[in-house]
Amino acid sequence: EFLMEVHQRAHKLRQQMPELGDPVPYLAYELSCETQVLVLDEVAVTDIADALMLRKLFRRLFHNGMVVVATSNRAPDDLYLGGLQRPSFLPFIDDVKERCDVHELQSTTDYRTLAAEASPLAELPPDGAGTFLHPLDEATGSSARRLWEALVAGSATAPQTLRLSGRTLDVPEASEEARAARFSFAELCGTRPGIAPLGPEDYLRVAKAYA
Repeated sequence: EFLMEVHQRAHKLRQQMPELGDPVPYLAYELSCETQVLVLDEVAVTDIADALMLRKLFRRLFHNGMVVVATSNRAPDDLYLGGLQRPSFLPFIDDVKERCDVHELQSTTDYRTLAAEASPLAELPPDGAGTFLHPLDEATGSSARRLWEALVAGSATAPQTLRLSGRTLDVPEASEEARAARFSFAELCGTRPGIAPLGPEDYLRVAKAYA
């Protein structure tokens, strides 16, 4: 989400000041004026645009004295592993290892399960709230329906329409009270004639709408 905002702000700077050239130095200055501490959770690098932005932006943020606190499921050396043009990203890893104290947090507690145990899903039988349902048959369909009923907990459901960036998304079934929505895989991840597939920003907006 942070990188998405950074790309949007960089694009806006290019439009407002075409003579600026590379907007990253100015953007780093803006961010350094806005905050002295930057906290990022679950850092993951998956594409070349993010990788190059991280390399250029954080070198300047570190130079400006920005304090960075971040978590990731990967050690610094494993970030963007196997990614396109990864050698261009390696200076970012070097900067992190030079400027930051890296700690491996070892814990026997899976905090993700605590939220599930406190939710209505905990009342379902073991076969109704697993990690995934397979194969797609009548039994797993019944389990999926029980999951949905546990999530909405008797609240009213109806179709909705979400406004995304430059488009709308039809939500087949949603509960405003439970802040839950139900889609088919094709509706969220498939392609439709004449309509561009959903992107990362769209998925974030869907997640925020029902968080």
